[in-house]
Amino acid sequence: MRVLCEETERIAREIGAGALRMDTTSAFSALAAERLKYKKVYGLFYADLPYAPHPDPPHLEASVYLKELN
Repeated sequence: MRVLCEETERIAREIGAGALRMDTTSAFSALAAERLKYKKVYGLFYADLPYAPHPDPPHLEASVYLKELN
């Protein structure tokens, strides 16, 4: 995942993008986003949505992360 994100960031900078967004649905991808210096801007717990699937712990939340590109 790290290599994919680094290549995406390189291309985004090349085309002049100002930011990247990553949506996560598992605890593991959320940790990866944080390690890659993305900032969490929104989160929603599956338990708050009765119609949503409820995966087993530690996957309790869907989150949106942003990374500003300088």
